Amino acid sequence: MEETIINRVLDNDTRKKLMEAGAFGFTKNKEFPYVPESVREKDENDIYKLPKEYWPVFKFKGKDGVESANMEKDLGYMQMVKENGKDVQNWISKSGASRIKVLMDCVKGWKNYYDSEGNEIPFRHNNGMVNKDSIARIPSAWAIEFVNVIIERTVLSPEELEGLES
Repeated sequence: MEETIINRVLDNDTRKKLMEAGAFGFTKNKEFPYVPESVREKDENDIYKLPKEYWPVFKFKGKDGVESANMEKDLGYMQMVKENGKDVQNWISKSGASRIKVLMDCVKGWKNYYDSEGNEIPFRHNNGMVNKDSIARIPSAWAIEFVNVIIERTVLSPEELEGLES
């Protein structure tokens, strides 16, 4: 029998190399966790400033290539910026409405998300789609970050993911 990619099991090293090369296709409707960058900041000793047990963890649904392209059309244009010496793409929304649409479709849950008074913010949805009242609780800077993450399918490092799964 001729070996095909279907019969091949990838070891972790090969999988990592393929992922870094962008050689994986989209897994439609796959959900993935995300923690805002500002929460993952480290101090001068390379220790997280905020203990992981307090990190707000958001769950996003990925989009396939066609859905992502349609979102890009609605969102506007891309700007390249430097972050930590690396070129990073940021999507600039034509309108807040397009950003809200992406968030309502792609935010699938959260945990450890609190308001300034220390009350946990419940995740509310209607028929699988987060409601506007819940989206309204997300700060604007995070909403912009989240849209970029959803489009670019940004994933957390293994170190960041450790201890977050419930």
